Order: sequence, then C-alpha cells, then structure tokens
Amino acid sequence: MSPSNRRDAKRTNTLGVRTSQFGVQLQMRFPARRSAGALVLALALIFALQPSAFAHTPPKVPKLSKQQLIALVDKYAAKYGIPRSIAHNLVEIESGWRQNARSYRGARGIMQLMPRTARGLRVNYRDPRQNIEGGMRYLRILYDQFRRWDLALAAYHSGPRNVIRFNGVPPKSRKYVA
Repeated sequence: MSPSNRRDAKRTNTLGVRTSQFGVQLQMRFPARRSAGALVLALALIFALQPSAFAHTPPKVPKLSKQQLIALVDKYAAKYGIPRSIAHNLVEIESGWRQNARSYRGARGIMQLMPRTARGLRVNYRDPRQNIEGGMRYLRILYDQFRRWDLALAAYHSGPRNVIRFNGVPPKSRKYVA
C-alpha cells in the first residue's frame, strides 16, 4: 500500500447519526477530508425527515354570527326538505347555537356531528357551514330511511342501529324527540 493510500485509509471514518424521534439511523463511510460534505448531507437528510411545525395546523375557519347561522340552517333545511322548526329545534338542543360545541362523547360543532359521521359525509366538522350542511344532509338521510321525523331525530340522537334495535324511539331518546 502506498503512503498516500495508508493515509487515506487512516482518515476513513464512520459517521453514525441518529434521531430518536423517528429511529432513523444513517451510517456512511467516507474519507475524513470529505467529512464536512457528508456531515452536511446527513444533517440535511435528518432535517428533511423532521415534521414541519406547521404540518398539522388546521385551517382557520370563520366564526359566524347567530344571524348567519340561522340563515345557513334555513338554507340547508330548505335544500334537504326539513321543516324549519325541526331544524331550529335540533340545533338548539344539540349545541345551543355554539359553533365550537363538543360533547363528552366527541360530537363536534353546531350540529354535533361525530367525526366518523362527518368523514362519511365528507364535511369538515370544524367549519360551521360544512357542519350545518352535513348535519342537515344526515338528518335527511335518516328521514329517508325511517320515513318519520320522530324516528329520524331518534336516529340522529342515538344512532340508526338503536332505532332498529328498539323498533322505534329508544328509551334514552324519548325526551330528545318529544
């Protein structure tokens, strides 16, 4: 081995870089004289794997006035053929017209949509417009299934399976429907 090759062999190092957050480990063998470039490359790869601080920031949704909410409820109730009184009473009972309402069971928004139901309806429950549209559409789907408003409201409250299981309004939904 020539003297220059021995020198290069002695300068060869292993760079091990680890991020505990992702369990990523990079190991590279390189001559020491190129170590600065390899270090920059390794650090660039690590930072590329780090999640952005802003990656999961939900989009800002508008806060609407009660008059705007009433207008939206009226609009979507008419669109889906829901009597205005039923639509208004439903919103009053579900959320008291609070846009950011959240139940202990996880229902969200003015219409108290469960996140899974909202996903199925392809609406963003955080956006009051989409929450109202999704809630009214869901109520119409339930009405089309049960053909009676009391059963549709009971299904909205306790789920369609419970209405089927009890062959009518479930006991826990009787006050809700009344």
